[in-house]
Amino acid sequence: MEAASVKRVWAGILAVGILLGMSGCAANKEGAVKENGKASGMEKVLRVGGEATYPPFLFKDEHGHYVGFEMDLIKAVAKEIGARVAYTDMPFSQFMTAVENKKVDVVISAVEGTAERAEKAAFSDVYYKKGVYCILVRKDDDQIHTADDLKGKTVTAVKGSTNEAMAKKLGAAQIVEAKYNADIFKNLEAGKADAVITDEPLAYYYLGHGGTEKAKTVATVPSDEGFVILMNKEDVKMQQDINGALKKVMENGVYDQLFHKWFNVSVSGK
Repeated sequence: MEAASVKRVWAGILAVGILLGMSGCAANKEGAVKENGKASGMEKVLRVGGEATYPPFLFKDEHGHYVGFEMDLIKAVAKEIGARVAYTDMPFSQFMTAVENKKVDVVISAVEGTAERAEKAAFSDVYYKKGVYCILVRKDDDQIHTADDLKGKTVTAVKGSTNEAMAKKLGAAQIVEAKYNADIFKNLEAGKADAVITDEPLAYYYLGHGGTEKAKTVATVPSDEGFVILMNKEDVKMQQDINGALKKVMENGVYDQLFHKWFNVSVSGK
C-alpha cells in the first residue's frame, strides 16, 4: 500500500500544479480538474459513484484513501478508455438516481444486475460472481441455525440491496435498513437486529478483522447473481466503451492480478 500512497501524493501534487496554472477551474473530491462542469484541457474524467464501506471491494484505508478491488478495477477500465477516475461516495440507495440523473457516469459498488434495475439503468458485463448470501448472528445466539429460522425475526440489510430483498423473501418480520454496509454489523452488535444478510466477501472480511469475537455465520443461500457496473440507460456508447475496456482488462492479465491482490487467490481459485 505504500507504493500506492506515493502515487496518490504525486497525483495530488500534479493536480495542484494544474490548478495553479489555470483560471476558472474547480476540483472535485478526488482532484479531477474541471472547467464549466467539464474536464479541462484534453483530460477525460470518468465520474464514478460507489459506497466505500465494503471491504475488500471498496473502502477507505488508514490514510483516508479510497481503495479496494473495485477501485483498482475501475481505474484499470478508465485507463483503457483514456480517462482518470473522479470518485464520489454515496449511500447504496442513491445509486440508481445518480446514474439516471447523470450525476455520475458509472457506479461500481457490488451491485447486482437485476431485472428491476434493468428498467432504469444499463449494465456492464458481470465482473464478479456473487456466489452466496451469508447469514450472520451474534456469537451467543442459539435460535437461528438455518435460513428458515429467519421467519418472524428482525434482520438488518443495506437499503435497496438484493440482501434486503432476500431477507423479505425468507420471511423476516422486520427489516432494519442500513444506509451503509458498515452499519449492518453495528446494528447486529447493538442488538437492533437478530441477524445480518450480506454478501460472502464482506461477511468473511468482517469476521476476519475482529468480527469472530462478536458474530458467527450460521447459513448461506445460493445466488447466481453477479456484480455489474451501472450507467445511464441511454448512454449506449458508455456501455460499449466500459464493456470493451473491461474485456481487455480481463484478457490482458490485469484482472487476475487485482483479484489475487485483494482476495489472495487467482481467478481460477488457486
